[in-house]
Amino acid sequence: LVSKLELKDDDYAILQDCANKAGILFLSTPKDIPSVEILEKINMPIYKIGSSEINNFEFLQHIAKTEKPIILSTGMCILTEVQEAIEVIKKSSKSQISLLHCVSQYPCPIDQVNLNSMLTMRQAFKLPVGYSDHTIGSEAVFAAVALGAEIIEKHFTIDKSLQGPDHKVSMDLSEMKSMISSIRAIESCLGDGIKKPAECEINNVLLLRRSLVFAKNLQKGHVIESSDMTIKRPGNGLEPKYKDDIIG
Repeated sequence: LVSKLELKDDDYAILQDCANKAGILFLSTPKDIPSVEILEKINMPIYKIGSSEINNFEFLQHIAKTEKPIILSTGMCILTEVQEAIEVIKKSSKSQISLLHCVSQYPCPIDQVNLNSMLTMRQAFKLPVGYSDHTIGSEAVFAAVALGAEIIEKHFTIDKSLQGPDHKVSMDLSEMKSMISSIRAIESCLGDGIKKPAECEINNVLLLRRSLVFAKNLQKGHVIESSDMTIKRPGNGLEPKYKDDIIG
């Protein structure tokens, strides 16, 4: 299968040119040092390192020495293995590192995604985190974005019926477009985190909130009781939270 899909060295430059013309950042994930050298010839801007290479320190060091940003996938890893890989990269260069939470199973059962691991890595390493998804569908991706994933990886295919292990868990064009549109909507929903009235609801504060008002006419000198007051719209008067202060 791999032999049938192998690319010639020159194919990478052709693919990069095609991607550039389409406005897409071209990336390729090398699996060995000779492959890194091929990609260096076309000035690969970012290196994605697959989960299977996270304990291949010589390989990590070689990529780190390019000083290019690195996206490190962490499938099959425990936290200390991720830490070791980060330390190896940092000893060799000042490359910017981002981490991808990943479950290296195709497809991945939805109940084994464990997205909270993404938050654990962010807290432990203070690095940007993302999610590499191998589930069928988009639910895990949307949850990851809501949890703050800064990178999303999702397999793409032009035809799910093609031969090979990845096509059935990949998205086709319409699915990918729909997923990206939903991701952008989720990002827009997240906001800045400051708890304050949204711009669209400011005018509703007076309309929907309520004020303390007297329920009936009162004689001069009357000592105010709870039953003398009621709470009604609009919210342009004394706030109901002051009711106990008025009694007496």
